[in-house]
Amino acid sequence: MFRKEVSNFSIVIVDDFLHSRIILQRRCHEYGFKKISAYESGKDFIEGCLCLNDKPDFVLMDFHMPKMNGVEAFLEAKGIELFGETIFIAVTAYAGSGDRPWLLALGFEECCFKPIDSEELIKTIESFLINDSTKKSPRKLTDILRNTSSEMLSLRINQMRLQKDYIYKLIPEKIYKELEKSPEKLIPRLAQVGVGFVDIREFTHLTNILPVDELNEVITSFFSLCAEIIEDNDCFLDKFIGDAVMWFSVSDSEKNSAKSVIDTAVQIIDNITLLNKKIIRKLFKNININVGIGLACGSATVGLLGAPDYRIQYSVLGPPVNLASRFCSNAKINEIIIGGKIIDYCDYKYEKLGFVSVKGFEYDIEAVKLLLE
Repeated sequence: MFRKEVSNFSIVIVDDFLHSRIILQRRCHEYGFKKISAYESGKDFIEGCLCLNDKPDFVLMDFHMPKMNGVEAFLEAKGIELFGETIFIAVTAYAGSGDRPWLLALGFEECCFKPIDSEELIKTIESFLINDSTKKSPRKLTDILRNTSSEMLSLRINQMRLQKDYIYKLIPEKIYKELEKSPEKLIPRLAQVGVGFVDIREFTHLTNILPVDELNEVITSFFSLCAEIIEDNDCFLDKFIGDAVMWFSVSDSEKNSAKSVIDTAVQIIDNITLLNKKIIRKLFKNININVGIGLACGSATVGLLGAPDYRIQYSVLGPPVNLASRFCSNAKINEIIIGGKIIDYCDYKYEKLGFVSVKGFEYDIEAVKLLLE
């Protein structure tokens, strides 16, 4: 057993994402490779190597690329004598550890999954250098098995792409994974939650003065800001309602759920001024978004709710939802109103508003306005 000199070998990186190519090139250079090439599509890789008569020792192959994806490029390369001794390592975000057997059956020598762990990648490459030969014995696959493996892998890649690009944006990733693993845990149950609503004040005025494309820019920027802050605080973005956003938190205690939605609300207010500056710079119009926020906490039903035969959603239902919504409607410009038990968990200064009558509730509820600098 001995380690061959890395500088004697060539490596090619095939990836359409410039940032990935730069990172991989830098890591390979640090490891000791002297001959490093890069292509942004499978088609460019095949044509470039053939044109230069370049016989790469290693190829790091991404999957999801324009012109010719990684699987197509790999299968075509396997039929070309020039690549007869090339070691192909799959490097992709559109597959997971459970897909490794398929990738190896298809003919890849090994695979690494994005986000790339540099140490793991180098260990993978090194495993082919600490041997009497850098080449593995070629896998023998019948045409039928190869085609079947290719088709199944392509289906898996499409599934992963749909998950990352669409499904995880329709369903929170951790909820989707729970559905795959143990969906019975998502049956509606009683839980201690924190709930928040935020909406834009005088949004109707904006719809009357802005063209559709500019209005879309404003609302998209606002929704994106809220979504990022909600996720950063480990809350669930429940839904967009016109110009409003509803979110909630479910944790091991009412206190933690309440604190999460409070922190989210404060951060939204803190970032509104910055958001307005970005919108003004982009649209060259003096537009200011102002919002109102309402928060509440307590016992509520959490789980997959809706019409089972048509559409369901992981959501929350109960008094805290109604209370937060009412407080949001009553909040003035850039004001956060909270009420009920959530006041006990608030670490921010506030001004007491007294006990107020809330539609739908038979008793008056204590409410306060947060005092933010």
